[in-house]
Amino acid sequence: MVIMGIALGNLPLPHREAVNEFQESIVAFLVATVYVLLAASVSIDAILDLWSEGLAVVAVLVLVGRPLLVAIATWRSELNWRERAFLSAVALRGVVAASLAAIVAFKAQSLTDGSETDLAAMVFIVIVLTIAIQSAYAGPLAHLLGAQPMTTVIAGAGEIGRRAASLLVGAGEPVRLIAAD
Repeated sequence: MVIMGIALGNLPLPHREAVNEFQESIVAFLVATVYVLLAASVSIDAILDLWSEGLAVVAVLVLVGRPLLVAIATWRSELNWRERAFLSAVALRGVVAASLAAIVAFKAQSLTDGSETDLAAMVFIVIVLTIAIQSAYAGPLAHLLGAQPMTTVIAGAGEIGRRAASLLVGAGEPVRLIAAD
């Protein structure tokens, strides 16, 4: 499937933009489906039983794991310390990977001692808490650090793309044009 995806991604298809837009919609739908399935398989009692442990796991992930991953991932990059601090605070949640781990745990329930429901509940707690907590502070933190989006990216350097870029540059905004060639 991976090789087929790579091959299809490199074919000169007509209406490539429409295909890419459709693909993004399908991905968003499938990710949302994973969350719904995960939530439907977790009992409220399991979440309540693991709530305090879930807070501890989120604290370790947010305060230790994520900053370490961001430091490694941005090593030698052009990002400044403010942008790295922002990424450490809000990026790399890994909710898709965590959701898939919980689904694998459910599939492997015949090989476990029943702890798969604990894993699924913990994954759900981590997802909910990271999204809820980050939603509260991401905007103010970006403003405080001055880590607002720095560059506007315009896909297509045709007449309309170049005109939009000129207007944005005239307003003092940095712009990057991306074209197929």
